[in-house]
Amino acid sequence: MNLVKVLAGLAVVLSANVSANLIVNGSFEDNSVASGSWAKYKASDVNGWDGQNFEIWDTFGGTTAYEGDQLLELNAWGARNGDNNSYVVSQSFSTDINELYAVEFAYKARTNNDESFLFEINDELGNTLYSEVLDDHTKSDWLVFDTTFLASSALASINFTSINSGTVGNLIDAINVTRVPEPATFAPFAAALLLVGARRMKKAR
Repeated sequence: MNLVKVLAGLAVVLSANVSANLIVNGSFEDNSVASGSWAKYKASDVNGWDGQNFEIWDTFGGTTAYEGDQLLELNAWGARNGDNNSYVVSQSFSTDINELYAVEFAYKARTNNDESFLFEINDELGNTLYSEVLDDHTKSDWLVFDTTFLASSALASINFTSINSGTVGNLIDAINVTRVPEPATFAPFAAALLLVGARRMKKAR
């Protein structure tokens, strides 16, 4: 069997395993919403996610998703939490302690540029690994947030909490969490590929 093909195949497999999205239904495509409309769901009916009611759009009001066809409006219609009118959605996923993970998602304002929401990453004991209020989004364009965190437990969670009260605002889409490969992960394969490639080039001459 061709060694170059074998090594290349192994590299592809390793890359896919390392970079696989740990978030289930990160673009909110699993619930089928009619194009040009929106629908409200209980959290239990939205694959992968926890929280309150979910409002999922499909090109509603002419707003196109950042990825796929559908997106989430964080300020779901009819969902209330305590006395502060905040709306929370979250998802937990498995992590390896002391491994580095990358987080990325797209966000956009719905009604006005003053909208804001809190994004947090927690470990399974409730310790905050990352926390930031995002208030820089506009109605005109999607922005992409990205950060990394070091896992401190076997589980972690991402949490989105609206800050502005009411039932409109804060559009979210394309949520991804991936493990960051160590620099040496592909070194043996890269070296072997270069070595084989050099030998083949020399032989070809």
